Amino acid sequence: MTITANTTTAGAIGTASTTVAKSLTSVPAGATVVLGILNRSDETTAISGISDDVDGAWTLNYVAGPVNSTNSTYRCWLAYRHNVTGGTTNFTVTFGGAINSQLAAGWLDPDTGSITFDAAATTYHSAAGETNVDSNTVATAGGGALVGFLTTNNSQSDPEPTADGAGESRITSGQGGARAFLFFEPYASSGTYGLETTVDSATCMFIVGAFLESGGGGGGEVSSTPLQSLGSGFGPARAARINGVLQ
Repeated sequence: MTITANTTTAGAIGTASTTVAKSLTSVPAGATVVLGILNRSDETTAISGISDDVDGAWTLNYVAGPVNSTNSTYRCWLAYRHNVTGGTTNFTVTFGGAINSQLAAGWLDPDTGSITFDAAATTYHSAAGETNVDSNTVATAGGGALVGFLTTNNSQSDPEPTADGAGESRITSGQGGARAFLFFEPYASSGTYGLETTVDSATCMFIVGAFLESGGGGGGEVSSTPLQSLGSGFGPARAARINGVLQ
């Protein structure tokens, strides 16, 4: 499985709005798109819809969500859509009220076969005052990838992945104001894997789910597709750190 990740969470939390938008370019046909969505305002406002300008309205498929923080006041979702048409795509998340939000987006592109989500292999972690955030382990069956969505109550400029099994990567803008980050970890065989990262001391939540590749293949790599800009009051992304290399 080849894993290509685009995520931009640049700048401070934007002005409260009922929508947040994100554009991705060069999305492969047949890929699975994942969206990490953060509501920093409350633990009551829900998502009323997700859509994109290529495939239209989404069925609200959640890896997890809404998941509320047990130590602060915010909630998040990790959503996905299989077998997208691809190309340049604009994604819009609509909320039931005006909130401060951030959005991270990426895709999984299989080498062979197709991608399925393993609902049994899902975990989330929420704690306060952490500098090391561990998703614990996520049981998996067969080659594929873990997708992790890390959210924090205060801004983090540069959370770093910590070696924990397979080669995991955090891809984000690397600039102040970000509170939402996607992590990806490819794995080649069945086993038990997890995600772990270091942050400045913060209240954190980690949602992690397993996406499996059918029809053979396995293994994976991270592709350094350039970052895009983020809507709802965020500035453009400046750079991404991929496996510790500034792109």
